[in-house]
Amino acid sequence: MLTGHADFNLGQVVRHPQRETELHRMQETIIVVADEREFLIAMGHEVTSATVTTNANMVLIARQFIWMELFAQRIFARLGDDLLAMLAPEDRNVLH
Repeated sequence: MLTGHADFNLGQVVRHPQRETELHRMQETIIVVADEREFLIAMGHEVTSATVTTNANMVLIARQFIWMELFAQRIFARLGDDLLAMLAPEDRNVLH
């Protein structure tokens, strides 16, 4: 899962919504789950901070986070303008 617009052509990539990225201060972030056994989260461009772990609990949380992002984006893409209009403005803004 990536934030921002950098190219990354490896595996299945999902982009975190820009507004949600800003709200959660996740700019310049990459989260990678490899082989369901290892996970990396890195932030920053000029100064980078990263964590890599094989801790099964952390890998599970990262996998679930990415899965929920993929699931939510598929659902939001199918809602259409009529249903999106029913959301509260602050929720609608996160999706754009």
